[in-house]
Amino acid sequence: MRSPPKLRPLSVRRWGALCALALTLVGCPEPPRAEPPSGSPTATGRTPDDSHPHDAAPPRSSSASPTRAPHPGGAKPDSRERVRLQARSKLGVPLHPSEGSSAVSGRVPSGAEVRVQRWSADERWLEIEAPSGERGWITARYLAAGRPREVVDSLPDASIWASPAACEAAVTAGDRLAKEPSRLRVGTWNLRWFPTGGPGGRPTHLSWLGCALTWLGVDVLGVQELTRGAESREGRELLASLDRLTGGRWRLRLDDCPSDGRQRVGVLYDERRAQISQVVSAPHLNPHGNACKDRLRPGFTARVKAASGLDFELTVVHLKSGTDARSYGLRRASLTRLGELFQSRTQALGDPDFVLLGDLNSMGCSGCAPKVSHADELGVLTRELAQAGFTLTPAACSHYYQGAPSALDHIATHRSMQEATSPPVSAGVCQVARCGVGLKAPEVAAFTQLSDHCPTLIDLDGRDLD
Repeated sequence: MRSPPKLRPLSVRRWGALCALALTLVGCPEPPRAEPPSGSPTATGRTPDDSHPHDAAPPRSSSASPTRAPHPGGAKPDSRERVRLQARSKLGVPLHPSEGSSAVSGRVPSGAEVRVQRWSADERWLEIEAPSGERGWITARYLAAGRPREVVDSLPDASIWASPAACEAAVTAGDRLAKEPSRLRVGTWNLRWFPTGGPGGRPTHLSWLGCALTWLGVDVLGVQELTRGAESREGRELLASLDRLTGGRWRLRLDDCPSDGRQRVGVLYDERRAQISQVVSAPHLNPHGNACKDRLRPGFTARVKAASGLDFELTVVHLKSGTDARSYGLRRASLTRLGELFQSRTQALGDPDFVLLGDLNSMGCSGCAPKVSHADELGVLTRELAQAGFTLTPAACSHYYQGAPSALDHIATHRSMQEATSPPVSAGVCQVARCGVGLKAPEVAAFTQLSDHCPTLIDLDGRDLD
């Protein structure tokens, strides 16, 4: 199990919130940088003496599943921590009964100083106690101190995301991202124009990708932006690499759109751990109503049956990118049809267990009037999915653009799915950097040789609980 450190520094956001209140009295030094807890998904599992390969050693990892790492400030709230709120409307700051809830249980006046009870693991939500004694959850955007982020301009040399050689050394030594053996690890990863790298880009580093996927320990991975499939030389090479490194039997299935250089979606999976069947395209998730029209993507839907018993419906999506009004409207059109897809598939199968994942491109709309921020679109996305019966808890971030992190890639599970007991977590470069600002290509080789997106993962109970 994860062993939390005895001393836990304040997180950057919490430090910034305290500074906002104390700035008129004292100056604030640079916030301390929190070290990831040993055994958490932010750690590789290596120890200082892990400098030589152990070819015959089994994979070494802690037994922790990839739930979000604890808030760097610690699981227990600092009862002395107070923050000031700033409302966005005259009604005040809305209180919610739980993290991620859209229900409003009360209001707190703008400017109120409240006491923090605890933070969510991704620091997007915090539970507060108002001056009236009322408690509830609010989103961090209502903090008057803003949302400062740690500055990170490089990765540790030993990180598997720093270079192919570092990844090979770690995997050869038996390092893996910690996972409970009884759980099925499901994820999503936009592989950035696999395998060519797109116009002006560098080709995908195939052996590094196979190594990284091995280290992640993912069993079923929704993939986006693949221009070639399992029949291509690159596809065969990747699958062979995964078979060799994991001892599994890897397969790659893509949507039915033409293999003419366009971006496609699909599933990469180890059939030793899970079987994929009843594969169909969801053409109406292309906002034009035709699966492949205008080179946009359909949904890729399949039945997943884990060797341990768990079964569920999986839909992989890649929505329209862009911050202009047209692109935003096309994303909205795709999302409004998710409810129809869920109803039709669950009626046909008689099972409401459903996982939706992919690149939803929740980047906001600077070309809309009024403008829609990234956070606003995330809020709309969360509410729309909730109306369709899904729970979406965004990972801290999943993409870097010009040094700035954002959450574009998501995993949502239907609320009836008892096997989904932990929220999604950011992995890859995003995890190592703790979603700090400053990382850019070409300084970060993974951005140019793997993807500018990060994997997002969730561990599901491998048993079929219903």
